[in-house]
Amino acid sequence: NNAQSFQFMPLFNPAFAGIESFNDLKFSYRYQWSGFGSYSPKFINLSYNTRLIEPLDLAYNSLRLSDPSAVSSENLPSSKRMIHGIGGNIFHSQIGVLKSVGANINYSVHYPVNKKTRLAVGLSLLLENRKLDVGELTVRDPDQFYDHLLGSSTSQTDLNARAGVLIYSENYYFGFTYLPLVYTVLEASEMAMTQPFYRMSVQAGVKLLLNADVTLKPSIVALMQVNNKLVVDYHAKAFFREHIWFGLTYRDIKSG
Repeated sequence: NNAQSFQFMPLFNPAFAGIESFNDLKFSYRYQWSGFGSYSPKFINLSYNTRLIEPLDLAYNSLRLSDPSAVSSENLPSSKRMIHGIGGNIFHSQIGVLKSVGANINYSVHYPVNKKTRLAVGLSLLLENRKLDVGELTVRDPDQFYDHLLGSSTSQTDLNARAGVLIYSENYYFGFTYLPLVYTVLEASEMAMTQPFYRMSVQAGVKLLLNADVTLKPSIVALMQVNNKLVVDYHAKAFFREHIWFGLTYRDIKSG
């Protein structure tokens, strides 16, 4: 439910958790189709990602008095150069009378394949509750179906797990996610509120140095739905001296 997927990649692939060397806190609020008034779709996301274990860097973690530039961490065993990332997300959405609230936690391990490339594997657990707010419905002539709604359980809670892999370097990344790996209904609704899961998703991006000051980072996120239709987000971010950036997003919902 986020139109800026390039800003929230761990939501699509848990292997992205901990990919940055800094604490990453993001908040987004999306409000669309304002003409529908109180029934306009609203989406809120709050995410945080960090590293539990940083790779050992002898240049900064050594008691040697020699020149630090002469010390190489590449000679360390791979287990000392691994990254362990963790992250989480809290979200809330409302589309008309259908409301959703949930949270997920991500964990990832980043293994150094060579000097410039890492392979990451991640796992995510997602808990979500979806509710049909019957009290918001206005019916001029109540019938048996409306009475059934009032007397039915219109809340459903699901727990699911998904896994993702990611290979990346400073200049590119390619990831793949399958979801759900595990799906369990904790609280069933009589209204058969089945979650429309995506079968899988693919993420890819590159870094292009246009000149000494400007860097372009195009990327895509492709989601395959349960009906085998594709939804593809195309992104492009332009950075000026890595301090100022702006981006564009285009969503293609007719890719399938």
